[in-house]
Amino acid sequence: MKRLIYLLLFFILLTGCVTVGPDYVPPEQDFPASWHNGTEIQTDSATPVAGWWRQFENQELDALLEKTFAKNHDLKTAMARLREARARQVIAGSARLPELNAAAAATRRRSSENSGSGQISDSYSAGFDASWELDIFGGNRRAVEAARADLE
Repeated sequence: MKRLIYLLLFFILLTGCVTVGPDYVPPEQDFPASWHNGTEIQTDSATPVAGWWRQFENQELDALLEKTFAKNHDLKTAMARLREARARQVIAGSARLPELNAAAAATRRRSSENSGSGQISDSYSAGFDASWELDIFGGNRRAVEAARADLE
């Protein structure tokens, strides 16, 4: 019996070493050399504030900001999407936690005095359930990483 328990414990610990999919690697970003040197880009007062990013003369940045403005018409929408991404990350992380359920009930019955004794009976019941899914192949861990990447 002890061998079976030790063998089962060994396999449970061994499954913690298995992971599904590659590790998340954030994309590399090429920044202009002036950012690394600490120099600042000079602006004149005639430059509109609304198009400040155009000073970098980066087509990829222009495309990203156009996409951002097309999908986020106002600040409230952008904040709502940020809150949604944070909530998705919390939901993905909750799959790694145990699930607890509890229930309770009370019932009182009284038989009719005409057909019976008029006796009162009380019954009580309570239940508790706990479950936890082992993340054997790392699927839940990868879901958390994916949600974190979406948030970033």
